[in-house]
Amino acid sequence: MPPFDSTDADWSVWLRAVGLGRGVPSGGMHFNNYPLLIQAGVNGQGDALGWGHLVEDLIKSGALVQCLPTTLLLKPAFFLATSENVHLRPEAATFCEWIVAETERLRA
Repeated sequence: MPPFDSTDADWSVWLRAVGLGRGVPSGGMHFNNYPLLIQAGVNGQGDALGWGHLVEDLIKSGALVQCLPTTLLLKPAFFLATSENVHLRPEAATFCEWIVAETERLRA
């Protein structure tokens, strides 16, 4: 399975990846806060898409159950935002240069 952009990590992409490309059912709960989403899953309030490295301990402990063995390989997405009309202090400019250099191989 090819990697998906991490901005594509939603139910429609997951359903297509497992061959159920019929669209996402309407209704249900929606979260814009990841910890609340995972807590709802722990509380048994529904299914959630989770980042493996953030939920693996919860799965190992039995607090969460992985419904299917399907996982998606996601290409990482990084965003560095600065204001065009604000001059960066030298320390901030150095940090920006460093983070761009450090993530170069991931962006290749």
